[in-house]
Amino acid sequence: MHHIAIMRKSWGLLPKILTKEKTIESRWYMNKYSPWDRIKKGDIVYFKNSGEPISVKTEVSKIIQYSDLTSVKVKQILEEYGAKDGLGINEIDKYYQMFKDKKYCLLIFLKNPQKIKSFDIDKTGFGAMAAWITVDNIKRIIGGRTSDSPNMTNLMTKEQFNKKKKELDKLKKEYEKLGKKISGEAKDSGSFLHNIPGYVGLMDRMEALSLKIAQLEKELDSVQMISPKEIPSGVVSVLSCVLVLDILKNKKEKYCFGENISQDSLIGKALINKKVGDRVKVKTPKGERELEILEIEVMA
Repeated sequence: MHHIAIMRKSWGLLPKILTKEKTIESRWYMNKYSPWDRIKKGDIVYFKNSGEPISVKTEVSKIIQYSDLTSVKVKQILEEYGAKDGLGINEIDKYYQMFKDKKYCLLIFLKNPQKIKSFDIDKTGFGAMAAWITVDNIKRIIGGRTSDSPNMTNLMTKEQFNKKKKELDKLKKEYEKLGKKISGEAKDSGSFLHNIPGYVGLMDRMEALSLKIAQLEKELDSVQMISPKEIPSGVVSVLSCVLVLDILKNKKEKYCFGENISQDSLIGKALINKKVGDRVKVKTPKGERELEILEIEVMA
C-alpha cells in the first residue's frame, strides 16, 4: 500500500525525516482513523507539508499500535520515542499537553528516506482536511501541476475576480485578528501555560489561513480577465457550471469551476471541452465514475 502523510508545516518536522533526526511518524487519535490497521512493514509513505506538493518518500520498517491510552501511558510513549519522532527534550511537555487525552497512538518506524521530485496529488474524495491518505497505488491520485511545471493562466470574469478579492480581504482580516490574539496570550505566560491546546488550535488556524491566503494571492496574480461573451458556447470551460448525471448512482450533481471543482482535478480534467450529451469516465479514489453532461452554464 501507498500512504500520504500530510504534515503541519509550523512543526518543522519534514526536513528532519531526510536528516534522519526523525525516524518515527506518530499519529494520535480519539477514535481509530486511517492508517490504523491499514499500514504494515514494507509499505511506502510519502510526506508533504499542508498546502505543498509531496517531496519525501520513505519505507515502513515497523508498526506499533497503542489502544486505551491513559495520560500516564501517553507521557511514557513521548519520553521513550519522542526523540526519534523528531521532538526536542524541551518539547515533550508541550506535546504531552496536546496528546494527554488521546485514546490511540500509532507509531510508524521509517527507513530509507529519499528526497524526490515534487508532485501534487488530487484529494478529491478524501476531504480537503484529510491528514492521511491510503491508496493501493500513488499513481491513482497524482494530479495538478508539479513544482517544475509552468503556472497556468487563470481565466476569470470581472465579477469572479471581485468575489475572490473580497474573500481574500476577509481572510487577511481574520489572520490579523488571530495574530493579535495569539500575541496577547503569549505575553500572558500564565494564560498560555494553562491553555496550550487552545493556543495550538489558534496557531493551526493561522497556518491554514496563511496557506489559503497564499493560494488566493497566487491565483489572483495570474488572472486574465475575460468577458463571458468571449467564452465558446456549448463546451465546458474553466468558467462553466456543469450539471451532470452520475450514471451508476442515477444522481444529478452540479460542478462549478473555481468553486467546488478545479481544472486540475480528476473530474475537472475529464469535463473540460466536453459538450452536452457527452459521457466521461473518471477513475477516482473511490472507484470509477461515469458522468453524462446534462447542462453547461457560463458563470457570470
